[in-house]
Amino acid sequence: MQLIDKGYEKKKIACLLGEVTIRRVRYRCTGCQKDYYQLDSILELSSSKASKRLGKSITQIAAFIPFKETKKMLFDLTGIEDSTTFIENVTVKIGKRLDRDMQKKARRPYSIKDREDEVEILYIGADGAMVPLIGEKNVEYMENKLGIVFNNNDIVHKKTKKGETSTTIEKKRLVSSLANGVELFTEMLFAAAIEKGYHAAKEVVFLIDGAI
Repeated sequence: MQLIDKGYEKKKIACLLGEVTIRRVRYRCTGCQKDYYQLDSILELSSSKASKRLGKSITQIAAFIPFKETKKMLFDLTGIEDSTTFIENVTVKIGKRLDRDMQKKARRPYSIKDREDEVEILYIGADGAMVPLIGEKNVEYMENKLGIVFNNNDIVHKKTKKGETSTTIEKKRLVSSLANGVELFTEMLFAAAIEKGYHAAKEVVFLIDGAI
């Protein structure tokens, strides 16, 4: 691949500091004629208007409250004021990308290279719940399946100031599948288990209520 320097390009970016205008170098491939911005990954820029850090903050809030309330909380926390449509578009785009990544791993779980090796016990949990989806004319209920995978190394015990023991689970993997059926969900759950050390675990504990 041979890249040609095409000069500087201005772009407006919404980040945690507000909206800023940056100048970045644009390169073009002589073969495919595709443009490249080599510093985007270092500057944590995405192809959209929002920076990667801002996009992460938006989706973390929007996962728990409606987009309208996310807009208010984002303004209270950062001073950034964007439209509800912008917040929804960012959340949907990131959600679709995460879903594609999970499905890609699910199709070829044994090709996953980043695996945890020193694992004694692997824990896998799964459950499902009906959630309302708002359509153009009515509300339809579909099942959302949710899985969690962690191992013995992720279980952390800490002593509180009162001398009591507090237990938390860190670095867990969460898998979600909405209205896609059992087969795809189990494939994504198995891929997460591979990442968390299924191949090395001496014991696997599967927690389920039997309804899935």
